[in-house]
Amino acid sequence: MFIGASVLLTSCAQIFMKLGMIDLQQSLAVNSISELSNQVIITVSAWVFAGLVFYAISLFSWMLALRAYQLSFAYPLLSLSYVLVYIMAMFVPGITENFSVIKSAGILLIIFGVILISSTSSGNLYRNS
Repeated sequence: MFIGASVLLTSCAQIFMKLGMIDLQQSLAVNSISELSNQVIITVSAWVFAGLVFYAISLFSWMLALRAYQLSFAYPLLSLSYVLVYIMAMFVPGITENFSVIKSAGILLIIFGVILISSTSSGNLYRNS
């Protein structure tokens, strides 16, 4: 549960940070840095702040996961955030991520690798007591 939460929160944090940088780039294209309005700065800061908050919560969730599971089982599952970010980026308005057969093949390799590593974890998946 905590591993999945950490992966989801990290993925959302990446999307929020990207949205913040897109807003900043669009603002700089229209205005010079000295002419940025407070509203634009707050909007950019809100996306970035949301990303940082999600990263912080993800870290807390990850620490709980490490308390419960062996590192050799838990750590490979973090790579599922690559999968989620790729999928989310294709559907979130404002992010222009295009579908690609090559990228999708890479995503399938990541999923296969996670399944392979997780299924071959020796012994108990839970932390030794």
